[in-house]
Amino acid sequence: QSTWGSWHGMFRALCASFSRRCSTVAAATVRFNEHKPIKVESIRDAVTTDRVLLLHKDVFGMPLRQDILHQTVVWQLAKRRAGTACTKERGEVAGSTRKLYMQKKTGQARAGDKKAGQRRGGGTIHGPKPRSYAYPLNRKVRRLALRTALSAKFAQGRLVVVDSLDLESSKTKLIASTLKSKGLDDALFVDGDVSPVFKQATSNIYKVLHLPAGGLNVYDILKRKTLVLTEKAVQTLTQRLLSGKDWITEPTENQKSANVVE
Repeated sequence: QSTWGSWHGMFRALCASFSRRCSTVAAATVRFNEHKPIKVESIRDAVTTDRVLLLHKDVFGMPLRQDILHQTVVWQLAKRRAGTACTKERGEVAGSTRKLYMQKKTGQARAGDKKAGQRRGGGTIHGPKPRSYAYPLNRKVRRLALRTALSAKFAQGRLVVVDSLDLESSKTKLIASTLKSKGLDDALFVDGDVSPVFKQATSNIYKVLHLPAGGLNVYDILKRKTLVLTEKAVQTLTQRLLSGKDWITEPTENQKSANVVE
């Protein structure tokens, strides 16, 4: 069972890595006013495309909000904790409740039964019990965090749009060499639906993750170096994140000063 300290340490390392990646593009994360074009590529060697896709400014052009990303990642890591740590208290340890020796006239410290917490084999005082570490996070914050993560990848130049993830063969060796040649050997692939052939071909490739558009989350976006979206995934995410414009869009002055990347 992982402790909160280990989760927090892992997140701090993740944030440090993400901050280094964002340091060179902090100025580029300013929200743009027009839709930005991006070239549609293909993961297949023999296929080339000349199409250009326009990315919506309210989904892929948001300013960098490290505070929102931090809140969301901590929330995700807290939700995934098993919470199964369990210890026995004094009343749960097997053993007699007889007093070990008389209260006085022994010259020793007074003692009760052998199940006391200070004795070897005794119960654990205030030990952990099975519980849930999950807590609620506002929907507006979760939406803003997802749009911020997508915008950060676009500003870093680490967002790739492909036509589809359909493959003719599910051979891992072939797709692994193709992804390495294209610089996508550390990437998160997102499609509108799960592609069975692509999932089977990449399931054993280290640092390659495949998710449907409905399962896209902030933690996996930040963990992988490159984000690869299909055209269908871009359309699905845009519709999902634009359904109701009741978000927090611009940071306050205090939040701006807190988000400065050194």
